[in-house]
Formats: sequence, structure tokens, C-alpha cells
Amino acid sequence: MIFLGQPAPGYGNDESGRTWIWYVPPGSGDERGASYDVRWQQYSTVESPRKKGRMDRIPMKREDDIMAHYLLKGGKMLSKSCPSCGCPLFEFQGETLCVVCREQKEGERPDLPPVSGLEGKVRGPAETRAPGFTDLASTLEETLAALCIRIREEKNARDVTVLMNALKTGAEALTLLR
Repeated sequence: MIFLGQPAPGYGNDESGRTWIWYVPPGSGDERGASYDVRWQQYSTVESPRKKGRMDRIPMKREDDIMAHYLLKGGKMLSKSCPSCGCPLFEFQGETLCVVCREQKEGERPDLPPVSGLEGKVRGPAETRAPGFTDLASTLEETLAALCIRIREEKNARDVTVLMNALKTGAEALTLLR
């Protein structure tokens, strides 16, 4: 029997490494007449530490997991945020760094071509305004470029939606600023 909002008896993996789970959304009626919702969660394949040579699927590291790991290792979370990803900066072993960007650079996929030259392409009439507007416009342009890069590399659909909304809001603000 399937209870509302609880995982169904079956789950499985597809050939690309994604794990799917069926469940009945709350408020959708009884389990026989309900439509099933399929949720995808990305997993990566790594060698199991328990059994030599056996490949297991474990979840990829998320930003929260990376930051928690550095906090447990003695890192100090600062009040400043990373200009490229927006996560808090950390002081770790005497240096200030973004641990999320550092982890992503270490595990970067080689099949993505490098993005270059975005900073110089977005300049416009904001340079003719007062100095405060120019600084704000250039900062906003850099943030929008960083958001574009982050959207391109994001795997979670919900996070992409949130980032796209932020990009839209930022573009509207930049238009008003100019």
C-alpha cells in the first residue's frame, strides 16, 4: 500500500546514473486514482570504500555539504559572499576562499569549454552616468555574467529556475539603471 507523500515500493536507475523515485503527491486522492510524480536526483558512480572494486552510487556533493565539511575541518564562515557563486567565503588554514568554487574547480568536467570574455561584452551607456551608477552597473554586469556561468553548469532544475529568476531581475535592474 502506498501512503500519500511517501515513497512507492519501487525505485531504480537509468543508464545515465540518475535515480528515480515514484511517490503520490499529498492531496492527490487515493493511490489508485492518483497520478504519480517522478523526481530525479543526480548520482555519481564511485568505488565503494566497503568492498574493493565494487561501484556504488552516492549523491554528488551539494553546496551545503561542502560548506559543512569545511566547518567540521575547522574552517570559519565569514559574513562576505563569493562574487561568482554567492556562497559564503571561508577562512581555512590562514587563507580566505570560496570552498564551493574550490571544490567545483577540483571536480570540474573537462567536456565543458571554458567561458571567456564575458566581462568586456556587456558594457554600455552606464559609463556616461555618475560614478556611483557606473560602479553599480559594472558590478551588476559582472554578477549577471557569473550567474550565466552558474546556470550553464547547474544540474538541479529547481536551482536553475531560481538562478534564471535572479538573472531576469538583475537584467531588469540593469536596464532601469541605464
